[in-house]
Amino acid sequence: MYKDPSQILGEIISHQPSLVIVHAEADGDFNQTYEMCRDKGVKLGVALLPSTKPEVIAKQLAKIDHVLIFSGDLGSFGGHADLSLLEKVSYLKQKKPELEIGWDGGINDRNVSELVFGGVDVLNVGGYIQNAENPEKAYNTLFRIAEETGTT
Repeated sequence: MYKDPSQILGEIISHQPSLVIVHAEADGDFNQTYEMCRDKGVKLGVALLPSTKPEVIAKQLAKIDHVLIFSGDLGSFGGHADLSLLEKVSYLKQKKPELEIGWDGGINDRNVSELVFGGVDVLNVGGYIQNAENPEKAYNTLFRIAEETGTT
């Protein structure tokens, strides 16, 4: 997470990532970031903090491949998922149905189906797996629930 991603973007792109995610709240020129990513065939994502409304990126959605919804406090593994933020997912999917949506924060076996059903495509899970007595079992549980939800 960089205040001004354009200062480090060239170095990041030199590592040939498939996706770069910048914060909607970041400084710098978004169009320049987009151009640098596009020129190197790198997808561009935008992260939204809990308090940031998705309308702030609405005019740029044509340039955005992925939106990451942050729920809870950054860096606090095992936090709470604020499911009211699913409204952002709904808004973004209405504007751009093919947009890939990620979620980071508070994912567990009690809310994963609601997140998937609510339109989340990518689940960024930390604490639920890392804090589990059996991380492999925790992962498999989430995977099974998400897979079952996504196919019904």
